[in-house]
Amino acid sequence: MRLNFLIILILGLAISSYASPNVEDLITKQIEKELNCQRVEIKFYDNINKIKAEDVKKINLALISPNKQKIILETNRGEIFQLSCQITAYDRVYLTRKPLSKGQIIDETDFYESLLPLHMIPANAIKNIDDIVKKELSRSVGTGIAITKNMIKSSDMISKGQKVSIVIDTENIKISVKGQLQEASSVGSLVKVLNLNSKKVITGRLLDSNTVIMDF
Repeated sequence: MRLNFLIILILGLAISSYASPNVEDLITKQIEKELNCQRVEIKFYDNINKIKAEDVKKINLALISPNKQKIILETNRGEIFQLSCQITAYDRVYLTRKPLSKGQIIDETDFYESLLPLHMIPANAIKNIDDIVKKELSRSVGTGIAITKNMIKSSDMISKGQKVSIVIDTENIKISVKGQLQEASSVGSLVKVLNLNSKKVITGRLLDSNTVIMDF
């Protein structure tokens, strides 16, 4: 009997908590969405306990200074609350774990993920890990540096239909024939190319914008 009472009590508390979300949590989630960041910490200078989350109709953020903001709440009854607060927003960045050299191909062991305040993150910091792994560095960087787009060597796409030379280069023979790319691709990657002499589509590695080399 006592066990059943405890279960009912716990379920009741859970349902009550779900039905009446915390105002601070409601505001935090809204700010995270507006700033498109991973985490937000808010220090309120005004009492927000008098406001019920279910009464909130609209949340607006007004920036007063880098260290002080104002949140304006509008309720379903038409009430307006102006709340002074300090907001610290954090987002994901990738920092170098050790010094890296120009021309180095970046491996997952070369960096780590960290959450930093927005004001400490460079405007062009890379936030997608796929834009870092296996990419070539355009310059040398030190330890603990946020990886940015200008640190990654640009891999310009070569358009489909580009005329190229297909080169077969071995110890015994070197042949070059005219070809045409069958798909857009970046330098260094495998690409399908049409041999304009035999009319056959083969696969080679795009050496530069004008050359496809056959790997054997």
